[in-house]
Amino acid sequence: MEDHAIEIFISGLKSDLHAAAHRRLHRRHQHLVAAAVAAATAVLAGGAFAAHALWSGTDLTPADIARQATTVTNDSWALCDGTGHCTNQHGTHLQIQILPSMGVSFILPTGQAVNIVPAEPIMPAEPVLPGRVVYGRLEPTTDASGKWTGGTWTVDLPGGGRRTIVWRRADGSIVASDRRDGKTTTTTSLHAGDVVPLIPGSLDPHARTLEKAVTFDLPSGERVSIFPTFNETYVGGVSQPGDPLLERLPAGAAEKYGLVRIGEYNGTLPVTPDGGSWSVRLPDGSERTISWQSGEPQVTISDRSRSGGGKTTDVPIGHELPLIPFHR
Repeated sequence: MEDHAIEIFISGLKSDLHAAAHRRLHRRHQHLVAAAVAAATAVLAGGAFAAHALWSGTDLTPADIARQATTVTNDSWALCDGTGHCTNQHGTHLQIQILPSMGVSFILPTGQAVNIVPAEPIMPAEPVLPGRVVYGRLEPTTDASGKWTGGTWTVDLPGGGRRTIVWRRADGSIVASDRRDGKTTTTTSLHAGDVVPLIPGSLDPHARTLEKAVTFDLPSGERVSIFPTFNETYVGGVSQPGDPLLERLPAGAAEKYGLVRIGEYNGTLPVTPDGGSWSVRLPDGSERTISWQSGEPQVTISDRSRSGGGKTTDVPIGHELPLIPFHR
């Protein structure tokens, strides 16, 4: 049933998803599952919150992503066919918010992030920068019947050689391989939540780029990034001192997620000279506290259940997680 539901919203909303992927500062969008498959609600939206963070060698499959569906009632949306013809719909549907932490983020030499969610049936936005600078070539892969199975991204490496990044929808995997002089020199398996430079050695060690942060995705898709080595935090995009806020939060989100409110639609995290701490009440009644010490290369996540049990995990920089753990 999960695969059938996924195929329905792939075929019906492909053009909408492509447009949505380009509407935001960072790549994110929502999948809508039409009322025809609303009977799957109990299956897709059920399950307990995972106790562990998905940064340590875990891939998200299409079934894993389908389990993140939530039910939206009394909503309106456009349902489009493969020719671009759309009709307005109203009612109840399942919705899946695609978050960067469901896949791997590659940091371009300019500092921009290109996110790949292998199980998502949409190619990432082309990494084309002002002046038409293109980093490599992105291509989808299909099986003999033409069904989308994943993709490849190839980029040239400095001094010769090529990096090939291959991702597979079926198991949510991403593998990066480097070749020089006709020989494979490295092969690296990447996993959901990894944040890595696209090209080794291409990033300024002092730049505020996300491979130096531990980043948390709010359920609505906005990022909260903690740079413990710099002792800095950012809500939305990373900005420079004095720059305007880059991304508005949903109304009331700052208080809901334990941020310090700035106006109606923005928030921040307090930072002391020694570091900081951020506490959030999760939907299952447990409490998550995220803390860091200035100059250290990791943050600490402490989860305490309603019954008083707890678990503490250190997460090194270069990872992105959902603030509210995924359903498993």
